[in-house]
Amino acid sequence: MGHRRAMLCLVVAAAAAGCATTGTGLNTPPNGGSSSSGAPAPPDCGPTVFPPPPQQDVGPRLVLPMTGGPPVMAIPMGGDAFVPLSGGPPLMATPIGP
Repeated sequence: MGHRRAMLCLVVAAAAAGCATTGTGLNTPPNGGSSSSGAPAPPDCGPTVFPPPPQQDVGPRLVLPMTGGPPVMAIPMGGDAFVPLSGGPPLMATPIGP
C-alpha cells in the first residue's frame, strides 16, 4: 500500500510541475523586452513530427503515353495515371518536363 501511495505522489508531483512550468514565461519575449502587441506569443512546439504533404501541381501537363504515340496534354491522377484533356480513358504515361 505504501508503494502505491509513493507512486501516486510522484505522478501527481510530476504533473503539477509540468503544468507549472508550461504556464510561465509565455508572455515574455525571447529578448527580454516588453511585448508591443500585448498578445501572448505562441509556445514553440519544436519540429513537426508529420509535416504537411508538399503542394502538388495538379494542372495539365505534357505526358508521353507508355503505350506509345504522340505526347498529349493530360491532368495527373496520381502515380503514372493521367486523364487526357481531349477526353477518353485514363492512360499510363510519363510526364515530360517538371
